[in-house]
Amino acid sequence: MGKEHDLTGKDLLFILILNIAVLFIGGGLILAGNNESLYSDNELIFNLFSVITELGNEKLYVIAATMLYLGYDKGFARRMFILFFATVFSTVFLKQLFHDPRPPANRLLGEQISGYGLPSGHTTTSLVFYGYPLLARLEGSRGLKRVLFTFCIFAVVAVPVSRIVIGVHDLQDVLGGYIVGIIMIITFMWAYPKVASRISSFETWRKVSFGVLVTGLLFLSGLTVLTALYPGEFHTSVEELGMGAGLLLGCAIAFPLEDRYVGYEPKGVPLPRRMVLMVVGLLLSMVIYGAASYLSGLLLPSYMEGVAVFCVLILGVSLVSPWVLVRLNSLSILDRISDRKI
Repeated sequence: MGKEHDLTGKDLLFILILNIAVLFIGGGLILAGNNESLYSDNELIFNLFSVITELGNEKLYVIAATMLYLGYDKGFARRMFILFFATVFSTVFLKQLFHDPRPPANRLLGEQISGYGLPSGHTTTSLVFYGYPLLARLEGSRGLKRVLFTFCIFAVVAVPVSRIVIGVHDLQDVLGGYIVGIIMIITFMWAYPKVASRISSFETWRKVSFGVLVTGLLFLSGLTVLTALYPGEFHTSVEELGMGAGLLLGCAIAFPLEDRYVGYEPKGVPLPRRMVLMVVGLLLSMVIYGAASYLSGLLLPSYMEGVAVFCVLILGVSLVSPWVLVRLNSLSILDRISDRKI
């Protein structure tokens, strides 16, 4: 938990140079009146960047994070979950706080995207999801690390740019999202080891209580601020904040319980068998998510669905699926299945 979060002088220099470059270029373009300078209504360019922007799709993040958790490194995936979900919550809160409208609709989109613009959610989440692995100390061969580094750098740059090109954000939104993302990464990498070392000695249910309390305080604080500023938008505020709160709540409940009662660790499983377990776990998690979405639509008001659905999703990924996989891993038939896959 220590070294993978130590920001070296080289890391800090990289972040500093990147920050200066982005703020200088982005701020200069905004001051020069070029807030929408990358917008394009060329159909070929629009289609190309519409594909690139899908690297910031929420479903892709969920699938990739689930695969990391079940098939690569549970500890790294957990840190990624917490950072990513805290960023989602912060982005949603800031969008509702600033009430900054999106730019006029791109004619190729047909209509203006709903919601507010500042900060760009695709920018904050892509910066965190693809930027955090650049600073974390990941295991793997040098060649694999180079491929990962190249892809992550591309995604960190291309996804935010794509949001301006296709006309759903302006430069101000993307620059704001970039600043939020960098702040979240640095804050998390500084604070997480300190907080984790403090609560590591807690008993299981004390860890759960602590996580639930922190999540509840974040949700209620954000809701209080937004309803005070915009009293007519209570349901909207609950709905928007609910997704991030539900994700964090799922982590708060699932992680301590999984450690205490399950103990799934993919790194200790041979690779062929691990791949089978990962696929099974991914499918099971998606089934749980689909069932939660369906039932919440029947039983809960729309503005409360996000809290329930996303909390259940993380419980499925981080607790239920590992519980099933630990038992599945003990079956000898899995050896024959994994041998066939090879």
